[in-house]
Amino acid sequence: MTVAAFKKDLLAEFAKGGFFYEARKLNFDRRLHERIVAKLRKLDLSDIDWSGKRDLGKLVWDLPALYIRYERRNVENGVPQSQYENAYLEFKREVDRIVEEIFR
Repeated sequence: MTVAAFKKDLLAEFAKGGFFYEARKLNFDRRLHERIVAKLRKLDLSDIDWSGKRDLGKLVWDLPALYIRYERRNVENGVPQSQYENAYLEFKREVDRIVEEIFR
């Protein structure tokens, strides 16, 4: 997957029906969480040059902060806190893996 294709795919998660869009609307959906984590897992950095890796690093670096930002409101809206926290930790592990691979 190219950097441009990944960016486009990830940005779709901020549009209607995407994970971040729905989480912001207090509609945490485990299925959407699994979809965005799968996108992160599929990312193969081996064919991407340093400039592309740097762009990806900048793109994913703040995503865990956005994810956790919606926690309190989603929990107040009925999502079990342990479910949200476990999902967040799974998401953060994938982002951390990507960042670690970039800066090895």
